[in-house]
Amino acid sequence: MNNHKIAIVCNGKRIDNLTEILKNVDTVIAADGGANFCLDNNISPDFIIGDLDSIKLNCKIKNESLIQITDQNLTDLQKSLNFAEKLNPTEILVISAFGKREDHSIANLLIFQNFSGKAKLKILEKNSEMIILEAGNYFLKNQEIGQTISLFSFDKIEKLTLIGFKYPLLNETFQNNFIGVSNEILQNDCEVKFKTGKLFFIKNL
Repeated sequence: MNNHKIAIVCNGKRIDNLTEILKNVDTVIAADGGANFCLDNNISPDFIIGDLDSIKLNCKIKNESLIQITDQNLTDLQKSLNFAEKLNPTEILVISAFGKREDHSIANLLIFQNFSGKAKLKILEKNSEMIILEAGNYFLKNQEIGQTISLFSFDKIEKLTLIGFKYPLLNETFQNNFIGVSNEILQNDCEVKFKTGKLFFIKNL
């Protein structure tokens, strides 16, 4: 399978280096108001998706890039993720999904929790980077020693092992959720593995 990386730019707290980050993606999707963020950086998204009620009227947008989906049972992020999945990406990078409205931030966390696509899912914010880990073994190479990380789960995690961290674990099971705030990387090559569940792995930048 050829690598196909998609970025979804949202309307949350803006990161500083959007232009540089988007140089490394194949397709740029703006989730409604995320189009303003793109266009303020002279970036023309390949697609703008949502109910299109948050786009500035003075934005110069190509009509062929607009995909209006008025279903109010889905958020603009959900619409964008659903559309992105149809393009068969290997990775989806979601940018600026948090930081403006608490209700949107909570909704987006639940959306990421329920995401079941095949693509690797990564979230980039102004001060953090988050990846969603499905059950399995992960060997994290070339990590920065001293880097603060946190791990969260909203559901049961079985046989969680953390190797190379200040607070290690060995085959621990957590019945309802897991809250692992402010752990620390102690070696360049680390390992995270677990049998069931889903983990949010967050690095503070």
